[in-house]
Amino acid sequence: VFDELSMLGESIDQFTPGSENDIQDSLDGTISFSDYETDDRRVGELDLETEPTDSNYEGESTSAPVDGVDDHHSDGEHSFDGVLGGRNLSFGSGDYDLSLLAYNRLLFASSDFLSLSGEVTFSVGQDNEINNQLILMSAGGLKIEKGSKVRFEGESLGLGSFNTLRVIEVDLYAQDEISLRSLDRLVIENSDMTTSGRGVHDAVELLAHQEISVDNLRFNENIKRIAMEAMTINLSNLNFPAGSEVKLNSAHGGLNGKYPNFNSSIYGRVNFIKNISYATNPIMNRSSFDKYGGSVSIGKIGN
Repeated sequence: VFDELSMLGESIDQFTPGSENDIQDSLDGTISFSDYETDDRRVGELDLETEPTDSNYEGESTSAPVDGVDDHHSDGEHSFDGVLGGRNLSFGSGDYDLSLLAYNRLLFASSDFLSLSGEVTFSVGQDNEINNQLILMSAGGLKIEKGSKVRFEGESLGLGSFNTLRVIEVDLYAQDEISLRSLDRLVIENSDMTTSGRGVHDAVELLAHQEISVDNLRFNENIKRIAMEAMTINLSNLNFPAGSEVKLNSAHGGLNGKYPNFNSSIYGRVNFIKNISYATNPIMNRSSFDKYGGSVSIGKIGN
């Protein structure tokens, strides 16, 4: 599952269904992933290109490479510092002090189900120079209960699931980066994503294999980079913050090489269905998109 989630963002033309009728929805509720990058670090990709394809995580520390990690082993490979795994993992309300584990980067992984509920905080200590990264991942379902607040005091928070990810009435916070990934669909409703404004990227990344569906997702004003990628992207009631750079990739890219589809949903496109704006300025037709949407890029998967 880690390898497959890592492939999101790559070119997947060979896996693209011919029509929406070919899509199978697992109907298995859940949630998502992390890692964003710019400049010499590419947006949201876990860099597996330098790794063997049969990497496994049984036994020894871990060989799971993470994009954006600066330190290397002597053989040039990236790796996590620690993995905490089990069949089922559950996090209830409370403050989990990850600094006690003495790892800067952690992967919490479940083979069946991972759940979070209530006000969940993962703290990392007081050293602001540490590149803290936390990824919560499930090979089955990953669920955040409605009304929950998940806060990571380190740099980068990621959640990823094999099944459909549903983020409903949830608040997510990380110092610098938030990323959600699903190998099925990503569904977000009435939720907040917030960064501190003190990080390098202040970024949000949303990746799904089939579809991203967003209705009333709120970004704080600190968010400066937003990336979404899926075969089809359906957006409603969303304001991109002033000054943010936005990249939206779908299977077929932009209409006329530039525009989203407005006021309806078309398979394989980026669809602005209702109330989409940039810096509170509506961008729901071509003229308004030309006027206010200069920082919004509509492209194809893998570009």
